[in-house]
Amino acid sequence: MNKNQNQNEQHHLYGPSSLKRRELCPGSAREERLLPDIPNEFAAQGTKLHAAIACKLDGVEMPALTPEESETVENMASFFEECIPGGGKVHTEVGLAYSYYGETLYTGTADVLIERPDVSATLIDWKTGRRAVEEASDNLQGAAYALAAMQQHGYKAVEVIFYNPVIHQVTAHTYTIEGGIEVARQIVAIIEACKDQNAPCKPGEVQCRYCKAREHGTCQAYLASVKKGVVIATAEPRAVIAKLADADLAMMIDSLAPASKFLESLQRELKTRIEFRGAPVANWTIKTTSGGREAADINQLYAAISGDVNNEEFVSCCTLSVSKVEKLFAAKKKKIGEFKTEKEAKELFAEKTNGLIVEKTPRNQLVKIGEK
Repeated sequence: MNKNQNQNEQHHLYGPSSLKRRELCPGSAREERLLPDIPNEFAAQGTKLHAAIACKLDGVEMPALTPEESETVENMASFFEECIPGGGKVHTEVGLAYSYYGETLYTGTADVLIERPDVSATLIDWKTGRRAVEEASDNLQGAAYALAAMQQHGYKAVEVIFYNPVIHQVTAHTYTIEGGIEVARQIVAIIEACKDQNAPCKPGEVQCRYCKAREHGTCQAYLASVKKGVVIATAEPRAVIAKLADADLAMMIDSLAPASKFLESLQRELKTRIEFRGAPVANWTIKTTSGGREAADINQLYAAISGDVNNEEFVSCCTLSVSKVEKLFAAKKKKIGEFKTEKEAKELFAEKTNGLIVEKTPRNQLVKIGEK
């Protein structure tokens, strides 16, 4: 392997999005080296949405999108507009690199970079999955992007914003040159730990989630943890669970978490084989079930039954997307020139609908202390 190949491999192994996994499992870099990516529909859709919003912001033709994808991209564009006030030059798909004592430690691509007049910048990273990301203040990916942007372009500060239009998550944090020093030390320590030929593999839900060694089934530590989880699951009858000590209960959850990911990989592979062959595999096949029913045109539906159902009764059967109504209101106000940005119009929307829109009942989610 020549020097350039070795550097490219290193940059890929230690890219900003992989740093958290490397920190939690130093041996993962060794295990993933040279393994090819395994395509999946979720990653493909994420790539498609990232390309679409970049095209929209650059004013070029977007790829063909489904109605749901178009709505997602519109939400991303609206959020982008909220970040524009204050001026600045906008760049999309910006390549970033960070060097430490002459050595390039990592490279990455920022989705959107807005250069501000005060020698600062705003960096937007789009997320399109259904899983919330770590808060920006504790997010190694965002910190790594900010560090590279400050070094490469001389910014005094970089605001990193993660926005997910699917689950409506927004988290932001501003990194400064002073704070970047500690971030650099942390990243260097992570990479050095990974380079140790005896770096341990430490399976866990977070670090195994996107690991290629897990997907390929080549990580022995992961396979051992799965086997352990399966043994526990089959050996412990449900009636015994209530009698488990706290530490044993927590240990079992940790042991079984990687197994659930392995099961997902197995099911995805089995589904792929069945679809490719067009025939059952072993005793498995694919069953198509109903996706449910929906009204293609709510106005026509009401017109068809309005003689039997009054307006109040009909409305009681309907659900409303608050975010869609809010966006509709804001877009119309901006279009007629009443407001410069949709963000300002949304503030008026909040005033007009005060008391009419309430928060849903919060959901209780099991989380491990120290994890976001």
